[in-house]
Amino acid sequence: MISKKTRKKKHKRNIPLTIYIILLIAATVMVSIWGGAFSYVIFYVFLSYIPLSLLYMVYSMLFLNIYQETEHRMINKNVSDKYNLIIENSGILPIGGIKFLYDKEISSFKVDFTKDSFSLSFMEKQEINTEMTCLLAGSIDAGVKEYQLQDMFGMMKIRRKVKIPIRVHVLPLIRKLTGDDIRLINERKEKGNRFSINMPEDNLGNDLRKYAPGDSLNSVHWKNYARTGQMFVRLPEKQEIDMLCIALDTDIMDGTLEKLRQRDKYLEYLASIGEYFGIMNKPLVIYYYNVGVKYYLIDSPASFRVFYTEMTENIGHKNAAGHAADVIAEANSRYGSTIVFKEEGCELTKEYGY
Repeated sequence: MISKKTRKKKHKRNIPLTIYIILLIAATVMVSIWGGAFSYVIFYVFLSYIPLSLLYMVYSMLFLNIYQETEHRMINKNVSDKYNLIIENSGILPIGGIKFLYDKEISSFKVDFTKDSFSLSFMEKQEINTEMTCLLAGSIDAGVKEYQLQDMFGMMKIRRKVKIPIRVHVLPLIRKLTGDDIRLINERKEKGNRFSINMPEDNLGNDLRKYAPGDSLNSVHWKNYARTGQMFVRLPEKQEIDMLCIALDTDIMDGTLEKLRQRDKYLEYLASIGEYFGIMNKPLVIYYYNVGVKYYLIDSPASFRVFYTEMTENIGHKNAAGHAADVIAEANSRYGSTIVFKEEGCELTKEYGY
């Protein structure tokens, strides 16, 4: 159902065209009744207005140049970044009635210049500086997406997409995992993946082997040497760790708002899981597809930071479509228990490998 506000806007847009049609009919009647040079001049002025206006708008599209950029290509969600828009008239005729449009669900501007109409004289260039905030995470086209041109009296309007949109990588928000989130992850991994690793060399255990040239003297078991006269070294202590393995099943991005929101939610949950394991120094391996199956190992705050800053560029790439089975197979070939994280529905499911 069309609202009263929408109907009112539509009515206002139709006023100039209605007036033009009335004037054209009046000019036609005047030519038919009175004739004469003046009547014909008026008639042909009104008759030629629409084709001339169309030619003018085509000219404007050809000679209007639009450039836009942000200070950084990688920005955080809900954090403003410097934005610069340049419009230029490269032709010999002035261009007027320029308006800009953007998707308010994806980005916002500190100063909303899209409410204004811009005009450019011969070879003129204008620059607009403000700040832009991206509202969804992922690799997205932000900023101005379309521009609008109109004739002198606003009877005809043409919208065109900007040739070069801004492609930015927006890092997701990170939330603290709830107790339910952690319990769900533990339930899904179930069997677990246990590995024996060597502790740092200064954390020596009780296992011994004969000394070999090049071994550190700090690892020599001196008490045993004093007792037996033979040199043995202590081996680093081994510890079992439980590693979580996640295989990513990303969805196809079609640019719709629904898919962009889905990707935003997916990346936020994935980043939150990664931060939890990084801070807790628990090992987490994440398999994904980007021109082949690849993985990230997160086991510290530093390794999480690497993953976090690269995730929007590498995870969910368009070439990953149809390769979920490859990612899962590779993860299952290395780990006995794998959690599949599906983007559709943001769902964690179990897989067993080996």
